[in-house]
Amino acid sequence: MPLRPHQQKGINEIRAKIKEGYTSIIRQAPTGSGKTYEFAYITLNAIKKGSKVCILSNREEILKQAGSSVYQMGIAPGYISAGTQTPPMTKATIAMAQTLRRRINDKRWDVWFRSIDILIVDECHLQDFNPFLEDNIFSRALILGFSATPKRTGGMRQLALDYQAIVKGPQVLDAIKAGFLVPENLFKTSSPDMSDVGYDSKSGDYQTSSMYAKFNTPEVYGGLVENYKKYANGQVMLTFCVNIQHTIRTCKELNDAGIESKFLVSSVAKPKKPKLDASEGKWVIYEDKIKAYEEYQKALRDGLTGVRKDILNGYHRGKYKSLVNSGILTAGYDFPAIQTIAVCRATLSEQLWLQMLGRGARICPEIGKKSFNLFDFGGNTDRLGAYQIDRDWHLWHSPSKGGGVAPVKQCGMQGQRERRDVNNKAGCKRLILATYKICPFCGFKFLSEKELKKIELEEHLYDAQTGKMKPIKNMSVDELYSYSKLQGYKPGWFERKTYHDKGKEVLVSFLNENNYSFGYIDRVIEKIEAEIVY
Repeated sequence: MPLRPHQQKGINEIRAKIKEGYTSIIRQAPTGSGKTYEFAYITLNAIKKGSKVCILSNREEILKQAGSSVYQMGIAPGYISAGTQTPPMTKATIAMAQTLRRRINDKRWDVWFRSIDILIVDECHLQDFNPFLEDNIFSRALILGFSATPKRTGGMRQLALDYQAIVKGPQVLDAIKAGFLVPENLFKTSSPDMSDVGYDSKSGDYQTSSMYAKFNTPEVYGGLVENYKKYANGQVMLTFCVNIQHTIRTCKELNDAGIESKFLVSSVAKPKKPKLDASEGKWVIYEDKIKAYEEYQKALRDGLTGVRKDILNGYHRGKYKSLVNSGILTAGYDFPAIQTIAVCRATLSEQLWLQMLGRGARICPEIGKKSFNLFDFGGNTDRLGAYQIDRDWHLWHSPSKGGGVAPVKQCGMQGQRERRDVNNKAGCKRLILATYKICPFCGFKFLSEKELKKIELEEHLYDAQTGKMKPIKNMSVDELYSYSKLQGYKPGWFERKTYHDKGKEVLVSFLNENNYSFGYIDRVIEKIEAEIVY
């Protein structure tokens, strides 16, 4: 299958960055625009040139999707998943991050890690891959990250610490116009008041327990049933919930209303009972966990869930049109026949919001899909914007609540020009957080504001012809002002010197141009003239 124009453009831009010397690059493009095919294409061409490639994934669905795309290119990849004990000998390897992370300290794998020429990180905005990048495990590799939403928030590790540049793809609206995504039909519903819901600094999102209380209500359950029957009856629907309990109860409500549904959540282990002398708080937590465990076990016996592969197979074959989940089918899940997305939760995460919507935006000509329905029960459209708005992506984010784009500066640049640091070292020119005093990449030490001001003042007074500071008598009024600041003189020295050497009019003009008040100027002139002996 030939590359689409935007895919070819993206690959060309990646090649250009590599030629410029970049060794770690993020490729951004909307969900459904064919990023997996792009890195499969890169893998094929790299192998033809004798390179070894490793594709890192964090979920089984993404692992299979990546493997399928690579296999379609005529490449039989090796796999690293649970149970893999020895490094594969293949030129292309697809690895589960969780499994490979446990091989980092196994000496049998050292040579394999160092043999990889290109590391491809799928869904690189996720933090599952931090150990490999932070500790430079793939020491020789060119690193290519792929993500629809390369953004982090709060206390998450900065993407800029692991990647040097972003190659940006088309905006969602451009992709829709080009015909490889479909638009949403938005149904905004009444949403809970989230003003009193706590903020989780670790995840950069709402606290799950507080949010669950807001959405575990008859109004939300009833609204989902009503909207589905009214606007999407018989369509394939994917619902996103707050947590496991909310997922189970939403699934039950749909089934009770005659909408056959199944659900998927992460595995639920039986909680360990606290010691008899444990605090009351630990017992409360245990009671909540055991209740959730028992609820899950009952749902399992009732056939509402099961093995993930079996549940997905039934969904894909049309045995049931509704599937409910929490935190499972976001990034990397590909089922183009989905016609309705129901978001029964709120989020502060722009990337989570777009990942959820992206599950419904894929084209599906087989069923004549022209758009997808979006039921937003969490006020997310108002908070984070509609699916089709233009968005920008940055490697640096503000570590404060809510994230946002952080102010940055270029390493080696201070004031208006390039400078060497206190150790006469040049900067690496990378963009870094404005708050950094030492560059995390090259160790460049920035001058303090006081040191920089002194240097700039000295430069202002420097005579290029003599290589020395200008004589005071040759200084302009601006240079005289800089000289007084450099020497630490009080304002009176500059004002008297200017008045006597350059005249009253020059001093008044300078003070006016620098926004001194009329009252201040009058007092200065009056004081100087009172000192003159005629």
